[in-house]
Amino acid sequence: MIKAKILFLSLLFLISFPSYSCGIPSNWMDAYQDIDSGNKWRDSMSKLEKLVMLRSCGGSSMINKSQQTRLLTILTDAMSHKYQYSMMPTKNRDVRNQVRQYRGLIAYEGLVESIYRRFYCLNDAQVNHIQKISQSDLTLFEYFGRSACPDGDTIIMKINAPSGGKIRSKPKGSVLASLRNGLKIMIVGKSKDWYRVINPVRNGEQNTMIGYIHESILVNIK
Repeated sequence: MIKAKILFLSLLFLISFPSYSCGIPSNWMDAYQDIDSGNKWRDSMSKLEKLVMLRSCGGSSMINKSQQTRLLTILTDAMSHKYQYSMMPTKNRDVRNQVRQYRGLIAYEGLVESIYRRFYCLNDAQVNHIQKISQSDLTLFEYFGRSACPDGDTIIMKINAPSGGKIRSKPKGSVLASLRNGLKIMIVGKSKDWYRVINPVRNGEQNTMIGYIHESILVNIK
């Protein structure tokens, strides 16, 4: 009887908090494109919230070529409307803290780039579907560059700070994570004295949180 009550309360908890129903990438692509994804909580979110969840959900799920083409369309739209979407209000309190990290243009671009790199950089040539970002007249591949892509250059540095370092959503922005001393970091760009990085390198795998680390605490690997 006690076990049955515990099981019931556990199920009730999961149902009451829809943030635990993360879903897979195609669910969030449906939601972003205003197609019924089968989940009212998911479909009710703003474009910004849906992008945040697309970055976070689905684990290491792979997507096929047609899904890559679809996602390329979504991310191109996201970048073409960055001034509008980056300032969207948070509708859902379950994801409020996650969304807050991506407020502002630089952090928002980092969010889109995180999704782009998570799915193997969505090389325009690979998916045979070239679209231009409206404000820049560049494709995503041209805009974000080849660094850390399968057919691009890979630059690795490491944290050199006894007390560890911080990865931020933008230069001098909010802290996304604390990183231990000696941790290897994949570099994808630089803005003045801040490196744009992927956090962190894990067994050759790309963890696609794009952020910024100050150059003073990064050194080349000898």
